[in-house]
Amino acid sequence: MPIRELTATDLIQTCAYCAGTHTIPLMHGCSKGKRGPYASLVGQTLEIAVDGNTAQAVEFAAPHFSDPANPRVHEVVDRINAVLVGATADADQHAPRICSHTTGVDTTSIQVAGAARELLGFYNRRYGARCLGVTKGSGPQAMTDVNIIDLPHCPECGAKECLVRTFDVTPSAYAASAHVAHRKCVNALAEYLKEHGYSDADSVAVHQHERDTPREIDLTFPGSAITLVPFT
Repeated sequence: MPIRELTATDLIQTCAYCAGTHTIPLMHGCSKGKRGPYASLVGQTLEIAVDGNTAQAVEFAAPHFSDPANPRVHEVVDRINAVLVGATADADQHAPRICSHTTGVDTTSIQVAGAARELLGFYNRRYGARCLGVTKGSGPQAMTDVNIIDLPHCPECGAKECLVRTFDVTPSAYAASAHVAHRKCVNALAEYLKEHGYSDADSVAVHQHERDTPREIDLTFPGSAITLVPFT
């Protein structure tokens, strides 16, 4: 079940494959690594590009860790924060996470590279804010779906998931199910992103001319957080 909780700032997601839990900012660029151990981190360098700017190098040395053979996640986070400008690292579910200070559909992003990237479990791609709509491919092969919210890769297992806005209505026999509650949550998030201008570039024109809204939607959001129970 992908969503555990939705607030006006964050989506808490459980990976459907490995059950890893991740807190994903909605409107900030963010990249998350995996849980340790990080036995070979000493001597490695992490390169972090914030909002498309020149990458900042974070070097890891033995004095940065109480046990250089077994660096702890809070020590990794502290070392990143000692160097990084324009973003902040923290630990989400015992794994390092880096979030940009900025927001914006096109302007905020985090991209991680360097020799320490794979060891810490970061993906070498640009992660920006969550958007409604996604385009896959390029040129004549490009395909756009205006109803999809892409989620980042799971840093623990690599699974790639997405959320889908829907406009149909569930049969009444299932109206009280966890599946419908999840659908209402996804639709509330989709409309929230669209309302605040967080549309994929290739979906903007369609979203601007939409007249229909999902019929199954949690209207308590964003005034109240949404907490979902797992599927059974």
